[in-house]
Amino acid sequence: CPDGTWSSCSYSQQTRSNCNHFSDVYLDCGSNPFALVDSSYNEAIPEGLLLYSGGTVCDDRFDNNAADAICREMGYERSISWRAFGYTWYQMQNQLMMKLDDVRCSDGQWESCDYWKGSNCGHDEDVYLHCELPSCDPGAYFKPPHGCISCPENTFGQGGTVLSCTPCPDGTFVDAGRGFAQNDCVPACGLGSFIASDGTCLECLPTTFNDRESAQRTCIQCPDNMWSPTGSDSAEDCSKVQFFNQMTSEPQENGGVSYISHLIITKDTHLSMTFKRPKSSHSGLQFECLH
Repeated sequence: CPDGTWSSCSYSQQTRSNCNHFSDVYLDCGSNPFALVDSSYNEAIPEGLLLYSGGTVCDDRFDNNAADAICREMGYERSISWRAFGYTWYQMQNQLMMKLDDVRCSDGQWESCDYWKGSNCGHDEDVYLHCELPSCDPGAYFKPPHGCISCPENTFGQGGTVLSCTPCPDGTFVDAGRGFAQNDCVPACGLGSFIASDGTCLECLPTTFNDRESAQRTCIQCPDNMWSPTGSDSAEDCSKVQFFNQMTSEPQENGGVSYISHLIITKDTHLSMTFKRPKSSHSGLQFECLH
């Protein structure tokens, strides 16, 4: 690849290759290097064989500080226990390289640790680590290595040591992170409307729209200098503001004059303002707004 974009790359796309798996590429895109896996190499929560950048970790100099530091790097509260795993899952372990050794930490934070990215150990010294789940607030769940994160849209979570959120019943909705119990899931207000703070459905105000049938707390603002009528349900309802003022006058029975100003906002919307001047000039102007 001449530069850092896929479109600049050339490659050979074949069903067979002249390589073997010793030439497989392991790519680290800057994500958390630690993980826990089970005997099938699937993610394990909250305990499993400890991996670093896809390889195992040797127990040389490993201690409780190291266990706490690594559990916290994966979003857990702290470690519960660790041990040298031996060849418990030999077939899977034997396919992995050992990537980390001599981990020494002065406290339970990874920044305090020294280590060697390599190893002179055998897989009988692989570390098996058991971490403590954090207690998440309502509306959140635990997902390593991020820790507690908000429940997705249209799900709710009551908090605690939970690994997922519960879907809302069919036909009901809730914003991401705002579902704390099932009664927070409310029926959709429908297109062109939003849910007010008291749970009622209101039409979108002028200059806004809502094109989603979900529990939207607000409508979407039209771009600058764009206008939409009340209850708009599509971005296409936002049209460019056009000002056109037309003044007309009408005589009044009392001898006064009404001046009617028509202000055109868009092709579909206009405002009219009536200025009434009574016959007696010292009485001033009277105003009346018409839509």
